[in-house]
Amino acid sequence: MAERFYERAYCPGDETAVMEVELECFADAWPLSFFISETIAEGRFHRLLIEAATERVAAYLLSAWQYLDLHVLNLGVRKEFRRKGLARRLMRRAEEEMLRQGGESIILEVRESNQPARRLYLGLGFEEIGCRAGYYGDGENAVVMQKHSEKWVSDAETW
Repeated sequence: MAERFYERAYCPGDETAVMEVELECFADAWPLSFFISETIAEGRFHRLLIEAATERVAAYLLSAWQYLDLHVLNLGVRKEFRRKGLARRLMRRAEEEMLRQGGESIILEVRESNQPARRLYLGLGFEEIGCRAGYYGDGENAVVMQKHSEKWVSDAETW
């Protein structure tokens, strides 16, 4: 039986579809121009999960290399596909890529109030390492979370 979702790279022409998911996920959505520029930016690792039956973007992950850290810029999952492991699957792919490239960690920011996302990241072995006060446009703080490559190597047996 075919898999319900398949993965592929984020490419020019995907901007509008990803923007649809962004608008569904975030009240403070990034502008379309951001998604357009990300299709050509260097030092990136971007992935989409596509629903095979409809060819719609179900989830996306955008990340950028910052020295030896892979920084998750944005992760979104359509509401109808939440709690199906798609965010976890994309984060695992980012971890695999980070290890493949010889990186040291993955780092991200998450809204202080976004408890489901924080639980997901903690469950994946991330640690809360700091706070960025007033990080979001509405003044909410961001919790900075990080997972080091040594942690992934020890977690690999439990995947």
